[in-house]
Amino acid sequence: MVCLSLLSCDVILPRRILSHSLINPTESYLVMRLSKVKLSITVDEDLLNWIDVQIKKKNFANRSHGFEYAISKLVENK
Repeated sequence: MVCLSLLSCDVILPRRILSHSLINPTESYLVMRLSKVKLSITVDEDLLNWIDVQIKKKNFANRSHGFEYAISKLVENK
């Protein structure tokens, strides 16, 4: 991953990752622009432990992914 600034990064995905998606697998690489903001939060230890267990079960790639998923589900249900 090549970060251009604190707010955006270029992510280059190899073709083997794309072959299981809706993206055209004939392309060798895909460059996506992602806007991300780094932040610091305080979380209940039990919630953090749950996220960590989900990471070990391969349900989330990392803590950020777990929190983004949970927040996106809250937004969907509003």
